[in-house]
Amino acid sequence: MTKELIRQLDNRVYKTVYLDATTEGYPMYTKLGFVVEDDYIHLQRTLQTEEIIHFDPSFIRPFQPQDFHPLFHLDFKATGEYRKGIFSEWLKEAYVFEDNGIIEGFYLPHIGNRPIIARSRPVGRELLKYHLSRHTNVVVPSQNEAALTFLEQNHLQAFRWTKKMRLGPERTHNLGMLFNRVSGQLG
Repeated sequence: MTKELIRQLDNRVYKTVYLDATTEGYPMYTKLGFVVEDDYIHLQRTLQTEEIIHFDPSFIRPFQPQDFHPLFHLDFKATGEYRKGIFSEWLKEAYVFEDNGIIEGFYLPHIGNRPIIARSRPVGRELLKYHLSRHTNVVVPSQNEAALTFLEQNHLQAFRWTKKMRLGPERTHNLGMLFNRVSGQLG
């Protein structure tokens, strides 16, 4: 089925296909030519670690229409993907981290795993705190060591590992900017 779906794609438009492979699916995707770009680590708070994580609300505000292009620029820099079609309808519910008129990060609390993209570690940590004040799970690429260290310090535990895989040309990205991925089925 996967092979047929890939065959049906217009490879002039979709030069690279990404997926999130489970341990069970990994061998099949490798046979189809997919290569591993990174591992995703799925973490959660346990019952013993349900303490509230406090965040500084000073720089976090709701999305405004003028944020549209800066958010997509940040997303592209982090992922190398054009995801306007995925995110456009969810932006009205987004939160942005703005400092001195510059958008430094954003959080989409109502899509997939609730993605967080940030230019820097301090911004990513504040947006993670904001997310964790409401939710218990996070999915982070292994390349984002700063996020993993912060999450471990706040007593989140890994419970699952998956692989970010690619078929096609490698894209320029910076997974260190990804503090929570969107989801396996959406990019």
